[in-house]
Amino acid sequence: MAWWWAAAAFAAPEESSPETPDLEPDAEIVVTGTRTPHRQGDAPVAVEVIDRETLESSGSQDVAEVLEQHPGIDVQRQFVGATVRLRGLEADHTLILVDGQRVVGRKDGTFDLSRISIDAIERIEIVKGASSALYGSEALGGVINIITRKQKDDLSGNVSVRGGVASGVSPERGVPFAGDLSGGVGSSKGAWSFRLDAGWHGNQPFDLDEANVATNGNGNRQGNVAARIGLDAGNNVDVFIRGSYSAVDSSGIDQRQAAILDRRNLTEDGIALFGVDATIGTSTRWNTTLGLSTFRDQFILDQREASGLDNYEETRELLGQLTSQLIHVFPTNVFTVGFEGFTSQLTAPTRIGGEVGSRQRGALFAQDEWTIGKSPRLVLVPGVRADLDSWFGGAIAPSVTLRFDPVKSLIIRASAGRGWRAPGFRELLLQFSNPSVGYQVVGNEDLQPESSISVQASVEWAPTDAFALSVQAHRDRVTNLIQVVPIQQDAGGLLFGYDNVNNALTQGIETTADWEPAEWLGLQGTFTFLDARDLDDNSVLPNRARLRGTASVEVGTGPSLRVRGVAVGSRNVGLQTEFNPDNPNLQNAPPYVLLDARGQWPLADAWTIFAGAENLTNAGDPLFLPTPPRLVYAGFDARL
Repeated sequence: MAWWWAAAAFAAPEESSPETPDLEPDAEIVVTGTRTPHRQGDAPVAVEVIDRETLESSGSQDVAEVLEQHPGIDVQRQFVGATVRLRGLEADHTLILVDGQRVVGRKDGTFDLSRISIDAIERIEIVKGASSALYGSEALGGVINIITRKQKDDLSGNVSVRGGVASGVSPERGVPFAGDLSGGVGSSKGAWSFRLDAGWHGNQPFDLDEANVATNGNGNRQGNVAARIGLDAGNNVDVFIRGSYSAVDSSGIDQRQAAILDRRNLTEDGIALFGVDATIGTSTRWNTTLGLSTFRDQFILDQREASGLDNYEETRELLGQLTSQLIHVFPTNVFTVGFEGFTSQLTAPTRIGGEVGSRQRGALFAQDEWTIGKSPRLVLVPGVRADLDSWFGGAIAPSVTLRFDPVKSLIIRASAGRGWRAPGFRELLLQFSNPSVGYQVVGNEDLQPESSISVQASVEWAPTDAFALSVQAHRDRVTNLIQVVPIQQDAGGLLFGYDNVNNALTQGIETTADWEPAEWLGLQGTFTFLDARDLDDNSVLPNRARLRGTASVEVGTGPSLRVRGVAVGSRNVGLQTEFNPDNPNLQNAPPYVLLDARGQWPLADAWTIFAGAENLTNAGDPLFLPTPPRLVYAGFDARL
């Protein structure tokens, strides 16, 4: 296949030339860090990978659950869903991709990762640090690229069934349950390959506060389906078509004084991709992808025994994307040049009276990966991207990355780059009301783009195959930070808006240690220190813990047990309960620990049964941590 020839040329070890690829077909390949294929261990930019085996053994059902216990990632569950922060930056500073294509459907600037099921995911690649030189707007804090499954075997299939019940909630509300059913089938014959994945996931609402009838977590019913067709067209040309659709029906109960409101959100996502990947000769690769992403959200509020607070809002969003890049391998360097074009449209109630906003963007990017020395290895990767936005004009984002391997067991990396983010449709135009909570958020057409300067350095040491240690340090300074600010208070409740209010600094250290003292035993531990503050008044940025740690233990090679935990330190949380622009009413949220356990037992080559528990400590409270209560589950996997 052309893909393997091209990947081999870029990822071959130093002693191999581009004309003599020797890449094994089962090698772990990553593409997000430099937009070119590399073995994970050879990539100039550090890329963290969550592979399919880890996804399945974790027991997680969506991307948010997977990332919740990944080092250096802060997942927060809010009214708008499960959002993610990298290195203390805002949730809208992390770019979310599916197969390298942007997704749409952010609410309050954040993308709800619980909407993405793991059913059709092959792996998740995570790049931390400013990546705007390759990916443009939103990539100030980093990139999370979700890579979907491709058919590799002649014929294969799988099915997974899970059911569970939650505990630790008020018995008056009943016993919340969760159920999951997913499966896939695929075939690869000759030049053609095909794969189909589908799933259904459901859970009831949960309540952590017996003082009122309001629920703290939504009940969800989610269905998703994805299909991919691939064709080896000959002459080193591969073609693929992929489509996916998911629908999430969420429901809950809100209470505002004496009013009780039933809330429902129906969210639909669709993605269609068409791609061509060609290898020209022995040293040039060209690929082009055309993508279309759609999003529809229907928000329904029904007041019981009255209609004064009834509300219906519909939002539609459409994004078309064209990406084309050319990669050429020279004797000492790999040069990449590409183009991206976007056209987007939002249809929603807006504060300016209209309902439709449209926007176009175009960008050119270039990168040159130079191998300066081979023994010891020294790689220098400068890059730059120029964006032109129909609303905000131009932006230039340069970056430079250095990798140095003084000895085989030691890797030193350093990088610096500029990040930027243009305000989104919602921040500029949208008018969003939530009468059940008593607030309204309106856009601001005068917003200016955010920008950042990011520097980071890391050391990775692996003296043996059984032990690895890494230490990463980062410093990110953001100017023109956009935040939600209170505007006024009236009989209708609080009115909020968006504004460029301050400059911010996040800096910290992340450490990770992996140790496999025996074939049947694996240990991992991480520790993160974060200092995040507002530079204008030297105050601590809210909702960010200074200390965070994770640990996992996996025992067994056949029957096995995995226990994972995350400990999060105290943090200041802003609770805006009344109109006070100068004081967000910061309160100190207590530390918490989340603990999961999962055991599995193979019954035969094709059958595995499993059982486990999520949130064993039953952490969670309605004010500071609206996380789902303890869930005990069991199920089975079957494979063809």
